[in-house]
Amino acid sequence: MIRRIPLMFLALSLIALLSHPLFAKPEATIRDVISKLLDARGGAERIRAVGSLKLKGKIILEAGGEYPLTAYLKGPNKLRYEVGRISYNTLFVYDGKAGWRADVPDFISSGAAIESGTPLFGQKPQVLGRRETKDIQEEADFNRFNPGFNFDAVPAGNLQLLPIQKFEGIPCHVLKVTGSDNLDRYYFIEVPTGEVVKIGDKPDVTSNGTLLSDYREVNGVRFPFNIEIQNKGMTIQQTLVEKIEVNPEIQDEMFAFPKEKPKKS
Repeated sequence: MIRRIPLMFLALSLIALLSHPLFAKPEATIRDVISKLLDARGGAERIRAVGSLKLKGKIILEAGGEYPLTAYLKGPNKLRYEVGRISYNTLFVYDGKAGWRADVPDFISSGAAIESGTPLFGQKPQVLGRRETKDIQEEADFNRFNPGFNFDAVPAGNLQLLPIQKFEGIPCHVLKVTGSDNLDRYYFIEVPTGEVVKIGDKPDVTSNGTLLSDYREVNGVRFPFNIEIQNKGMTIQQTLVEKIEVNPEIQDEMFAFPKEKPKKS
C-alpha cells in the first residue's frame, strides 16, 4: 500500500523550492532601472536628442505671488528664467559656472542677450551670492527637466542603486548619481512606471529636493509639467508648465553676464 504524502508537507516543500535563489526573481540592476526610466519617457534615443528646451508657464512662490515665467534651458547646465513683473522682467541666469540677475524693461525681447547698452530697470546686473548660486545651479541641472538624458554616459563608479523606498505609498528605486560637479543627487524612480518622481539631496524620501509630476508627451518624449521645490516638507516654489518647445535654437550669449563697454580714453 502506498502511503499518501500529506498536502501540507507538499505545500511547504513547494514554498521552500520556489524561495531557493535559483527560482527567485532577480533584483533590478542599475542598468535595468535606467533602461525602464528612459523607456517610460520615450526611449533613450529620443531623450538624448533633446539638447535644449523653452518652457512657458507660471511660477508660484511660498512667500506669495504668482508670476508668468519663460525659461530657457541648454544641456547640461545652462538656465535662464524670465519672471514677469509689472512693466519689467526679472532675469535669473546660470551660465554653467556662475549665476547673475537683472531687471529689464518688458519691451526687451524674450531671450535677447543682455549687453552693456541694454536698457535696465533699476540697478546694474548683479552676480548671485553663494547661496543663490547653489540654488540656481541645482535648478539648471538639465536632468531636472529632462530626467535621465545623460545617465548612459555617467561612469559606472558614479552610479549606485540603493534600497527601495516608498514615496507616497509607491515603491521607488533610489538611484544615486554623482555628477560632473561632484554633487550627489538621489533619483526616486517609481518601480511600476519608471517615472522620476523626486530628485533629492539625500537618500531619504523626506529630504529636501524637487518633486516631478504631471508628465505629458511632447515630440514623443514625456516631460514633467509640475515641478515643486521642497524644503523641510514644504513647497517653497512651484513651476506649472503650460507649453514646452523642444530643441529651440538657443545661443550661449543668452546666458552671458553683460560686459561693460570699454571706457573711452
